[in-house]
Amino acid sequence: LDAGSDIFRLTDPPVTKAAKLSTVQGVWPADDPNFDFTTNTSLPVFAVVTLNSQLKSDAGSRAGWLHEMSYRNKLAYCRKWGYDLVIEGHGIVDQSRDVAWSKLPVFKKWLPKYQWVMWMDMDAFFTRFDLPITDVVAKSSRDLIIAKDWNGINMGVMFLRNCPWTFETIDRMWNSDT
Repeated sequence: LDAGSDIFRLTDPPVTKAAKLSTVQGVWPADDPNFDFTTNTSLPVFAVVTLNSQLKSDAGSRAGWLHEMSYRNKLAYCRKWGYDLVIEGHGIVDQSRDVAWSKLPVFKKWLPKYQWVMWMDMDAFFTRFDLPITDVVAKSSRDLIIAKDWNGINMGVMFLRNCPWTFETIDRMWNSDT
């Protein structure tokens, strides 16, 4: 396994994996004509995914404290509901773009492994431990659900369904002019 990201599962010890977008192994499901998005229930249902773009030199800073509290919050929520928590490491960050663009290679890496991925920025916290993710996505037929807050659309929390439309959208966004 490569180093750089962590997956936390209730039934497994922590597993470490990571790769750059160009070195991710396996077939991108949108490119596999035999992959049936409508009936593939063999994939785990949910993962909560985030990016820890913090450098080790930031560990004692205010940002370091926030990241530690965020990690504990996400891990507690995922443990409660049995979801995987994926914390992607700094190595996936594309230095030629703003760090926000690095969500896209993270999606491209992890979405093929799950039916749904919930993206949460590292500074976002779960506040409703009584509400499972399944209750949020079960009410929607959408492939992409984006949070809304008092400022409008909040790309820091979103749900992505493993389906052709989502993969095509990720590729279009990545290949657009920055």
